[in-house]
Amino acid sequence: MLARPKSRIRVLIADSDSRSREALARFLSEHGVSAGQTGSGDELLRVLERDRYDLVVLDIMLSGESGIDLCRKVRAVSAIPIILLSATSEEADCIVGLEVGADDYLAKPVNPREVLARIRAILRRTALMVEPVPHSSCFGFDGWTMDLGRRTLSDPSGSWIALTSHEFDLLAVFVQRPQTVLSRAQLLDLLHGRVSSQFDRSIDTQVSRVRGKIEANPQSPRIIRTMRNEGYIFAAEVERMSR
Repeated sequence: MLARPKSRIRVLIADSDSRSREALARFLSEHGVSAGQTGSGDELLRVLERDRYDLVVLDIMLSGESGIDLCRKVRAVSAIPIILLSATSEEADCIVGLEVGADDYLAKPVNPREVLARIRAILRRTALMVEPVPHSSCFGFDGWTMDLGRRTLSDPSGSWIALTSHEFDLLAVFVQRPQTVLSRAQLLDLLHGRVSSQFDRSIDTQVSRVRGKIEANPQSPRIIRTMRNEGYIFAAEVERMSR
């Protein structure tokens, strides 16, 4: 069980299907997770403004505004992790969800145990923000500075660049393996422990998003290069840095 000092994990479940929502909330509560609930998009935004949560489980087919639009709105003002749920198994939903900033995606009907496992996995990554780490977790490349311990990325001018947790994790995988060709399957293994084959193409989407934030010209990338029929390579020189 993932534990945080003096507090339980707090998850907000946003799903217009009250039975599914309540069943998932009950299961999470039985396993040490405090689960809030909402059935509408308007209420979701109000609750997030008022209360503190560690993660949102968001149904794409939420009543009122779509979950995709809500995900985009939340991501514009917050880095809170988001797991999207969809009643369809369309790969396009997965890709669009990740494009607008979701951290993970599950097709309904969901297995509550899998939802709990995904929540724990995401929060294990974000928990590194408050854990002390050695100076060697700082890396520099092409003028950029990436601190794996503080989970920050700063550009050559020193300005911090906002990344979702998934974007940060993907860039961290590359930075720690420079000059190495990584296939999509290897990236999946390193990021998710091989969650599902339906995520294969989403790696391309995530790489594109990261390129958009670190490349001078994302259409002609110099840092993360595509290796035809092989995968990707982090081509920039990387150095370990002291804080």
